[in-house]
Amino acid sequence: MSKRITTLAVSIMMLALLIVASVNVNALPTKPDAVAGRTEAVVGALDPAAVRAAAAAAGLGSLREVTVPQINNIGDFINAGPGARSMAIVLGKALFWDTQVGSDGMSCASCHFHAGADNRTKNQLGPGILANPPDNSFGNSSVAGVTGFTQFGPNYTLTANDFTFHQVTDPMREDYNHRVIIKDTNDAVSSQGVFKANFTGIVPGQANDAGAAVADPIYNVGGVNVRRVEPRNTPTVINAVFNVDNFWDGRAKNQFNGINPFGPLDSNATILVNSIGTLSQVQVSIPNSSLASQAVGPPLSDLEMSYVGRTFPDIGKKMLAARPLNFQRVHVNDSVLGPFSRASQNPPLNGLTFITYTEMVQTVFQSKYWDSANIITFDVNGNRVINPPGTPNGYTQMEANFSLFFGLAVQAYESTLVSDRTRFDLFMEGDNQVLTQDEMAGLLAFVNAGTPAQLANPLFTDVTKGACINCHRSATFSDATFTGQGVEGQIELEPAPFLIDGAIRVGTELVLLDNGYYNIGVRPTSEDLGRGGTALGKPLSASRQALAGYPFAPRIPANAPQNPRVQVDGAFKVPTLRNVEMTGPYFHNGCQQTLRQLLLFYHRHGDFGESNIANIDSPLALIKLDARVTASGRDLDTDQLVKFMLTLTDDRVRYEMAPFDHPQLFVPNGHQGDSNSITQFTQVNGVNVANDDMLEIPAVGREGRQAEGLDALSPFMGTGALQATTISLRGGWNTLSTPVKLHSSMDTWGEITARAGLSYQVAYRWDGTAFQAIDQNYVLTPLDAIFVKMNTSATMELVPTESVSSPPTKALTPGWNLVGSAFLDAEMPVKDALVSAYFAPQVVPNAVPPWGYTQIVSPSTNALEWTYIRDGLNIPSMVLGEGYWVNMVNAGQISGFTSTPVLVLR
Repeated sequence: MSKRITTLAVSIMMLALLIVASVNVNALPTKPDAVAGRTEAVVGALDPAAVRAAAAAAGLGSLREVTVPQINNIGDFINAGPGARSMAIVLGKALFWDTQVGSDGMSCASCHFHAGADNRTKNQLGPGILANPPDNSFGNSSVAGVTGFTQFGPNYTLTANDFTFHQVTDPMREDYNHRVIIKDTNDAVSSQGVFKANFTGIVPGQANDAGAAVADPIYNVGGVNVRRVEPRNTPTVINAVFNVDNFWDGRAKNQFNGINPFGPLDSNATILVNSIGTLSQVQVSIPNSSLASQAVGPPLSDLEMSYVGRTFPDIGKKMLAARPLNFQRVHVNDSVLGPFSRASQNPPLNGLTFITYTEMVQTVFQSKYWDSANIITFDVNGNRVINPPGTPNGYTQMEANFSLFFGLAVQAYESTLVSDRTRFDLFMEGDNQVLTQDEMAGLLAFVNAGTPAQLANPLFTDVTKGACINCHRSATFSDATFTGQGVEGQIELEPAPFLIDGAIRVGTELVLLDNGYYNIGVRPTSEDLGRGGTALGKPLSASRQALAGYPFAPRIPANAPQNPRVQVDGAFKVPTLRNVEMTGPYFHNGCQQTLRQLLLFYHRHGDFGESNIANIDSPLALIKLDARVTASGRDLDTDQLVKFMLTLTDDRVRYEMAPFDHPQLFVPNGHQGDSNSITQFTQVNGVNVANDDMLEIPAVGREGRQAEGLDALSPFMGTGALQATTISLRGGWNTLSTPVKLHSSMDTWGEITARAGLSYQVAYRWDGTAFQAIDQNYVLTPLDAIFVKMNTSATMELVPTESVSSPPTKALTPGWNLVGSAFLDAEMPVKDALVSAYFAPQVVPNAVPPWGYTQIVSPSTNALEWTYIRDGLNIPSMVLGEGYWVNMVNAGQISGFTSTPVLVLR
């Protein structure tokens, strides 16, 4: 059975458009001041074996061939035998999804419920609070004199028209000297967490903690507190087990200290060990455990899951006495939790059959970490005090060590979240049929970095240099992973960049970088130091740790210059590209909505490369994604790269099949009202607190969403990467069309031009007899095409509606009709695009059809780039987003596609 996913809608056959008796090209409508176009790029057939060999030579491969990093001392903590290991996964999955962990209903999964990430759009914005000094205002611009996003604020609902957060008139322009910036903001799209409140205690038997609400000076609308939002976008936890360090800045260290994310940076971190009746504080270092380090961070964050002042022993006191998942349904066929689900009882109940988390911890972890009768308290400085049994108002050893149990258990669960059954994996394992020609061409562009071997390989002739492989190496597609770092390790030596005529070039100065953490000019360095930051007064950067002589630091490369410069400020972890279709918005601040926007960012070598030149990643200079264009100026390289990246989606992730199934979850989805006012709120401790709008994430068993009658997961904002239409417009006359119904926020000509910042003179439509000027209220509808005369070249993206619509149709009249593309591929041979018209049901076999088309002519009518007579030997390509003249004898009709693709698992 094929593993391919059909990401296009079920094709509606193009009806009508049959024969005409004669053609008079000279009778075509004359377009004012038409211009000649460029020749179509033609890609020859690619040999799958040769493409596979090129990908393997670049270091790519199937993820099924990569071993999950092992923890060599895990036996020091977990009980012996497979039963304890299996129960560790059960415990970890329960804790990860349990809303009782947070102070007010937040779980780890509350920010990682959609392909391991977060796809909410309301109340997901945070201001630039990590800047120096912090920017606590929403929508501000970091560029002097440039308009910000004045519509942004707490409880705002994002729309497609808001992206990208740094808008320029020409997204393809590579040099910085002549860029025209339209709008800019340092806000970030992240995930909403807790309300601001001070922790006052645990309420036995209740999910929420006791807390005193505090007026929030940042996250409020009209004086009403709303949920707080993290300053960085939520990365996926799927495949995160392969990361050496975790979080965007890598502060979740590879060596788990049992207490917090910082590993060896915290020399005071200790756990409690009961040895022959004596309770001692012991330092531990658990390698290959950055997932455990990461897991213990959010539960104490007052932006994510915790009221201010709560400790992990407090979490332990609440959770160890609680029934696992007590307020959530667990599917009876859950791949991990199913055997313990109470949903099979009569009547169905929430949670697991375990009475409390205590018995699960005792099953998994060795008794020396939880069986002491001593009581733990904390002095005014937060230091532990070990007291005799029976001491009041303290914590048990099990409660005090809960961070150790929580981290290792959640890590055990997250280590199972490996998506290694993609079409790309099947291709690398030898399946020659699983990738299309476009997808293989995109793969070649992905790995082409212009190496001597690639330059000598005919396969790379005329292939653009995407150079993606420079940062997204190995089967994990990230330099920040164990396999991605390869032999270089955590510190690499790289030439620094420099600027010439406003463009980035690779220089000769050698600098130190943290492998897998790069500054690519997403935002100015000063807004967020990322890997260049500190924790507990020590540098997060491995390079700076090594230069400072920390004993736990990795070694500096032997060929490094004396006193080398370190280039880590403003650098962030290279994320995996696996399932990238589902994990938008993109970059550490979520500033890009679509993959095409992301690729245009790379083509122009970042947005702040000039101001960040002291830290910018020099391989950006190697990227060029406009080597091959269509007659309309459409960028085939970007289209094919997007198509290749879609092959990295695992069907099991898309449909939440095991191991990606999960319990029921309720997540806050903003508040009633908008960014101007809150319509319903409650007064708590004298503070107005907004009421939540809750979103249910239904429980899904091992068979996935389809078994529950649920649709497949959709990309961010419901917009598939292949659905978005990116059009490159050249100076002078262009035709423009859309094959699908557009999003309501950007379907009028005025909205389209404002979004793309188009500089144009005039725009016309064809009414069947004459050209008619269009105004700002004209709606660009599927299958219609317009002429627009551009002052300068530009790139624009048309975003489809989020709702399912009927297949669009267009009535055709006798004579010449201007028709837009009716297909979703980047380009399509004319005979294939119109094959259904030739074999329409009305055609009598072996007879001349009574009506239809005889000729199709390219949009540059006065130049006649190409013309196609039906059944002719010359078969040019029609291109997505262009328009075409179709000559009809009698009236007919053409049909296109539904606006929202139907995802079909085959």
